[in-house]
Amino acid sequence: MDTAGIISAMPVKPDWLIVDHYVLDERWEGALRPCAHWIFFIDDYTDRVHDYDLLLDQNLITGIEKRNDNMVPPLCGKMLGPD
Repeated sequence: MDTAGIISAMPVKPDWLIVDHYVLDERWEGALRPCAHWIFFIDDYTDRVHDYDLLLDQNLITGIEKRNDNMVPPLCGKMLGPD
């Protein structure tokens, strides 16, 4: 069964869908958007465009505040760095 099928079989719609994956992108996230209220993504690469609501990038990198700007929605919350 796929992710959408598993979630739709749940008795209630989950508040958060938490994702940590190196291949998924905005197509997958967009397809799953109706399945949860928000999408939280753990990601430390900037190699693909995403459609999520909250990002965790725990890297200690100079300029981390701006490095995901072109890859995430404008209103995406960001938790950046090791703190």
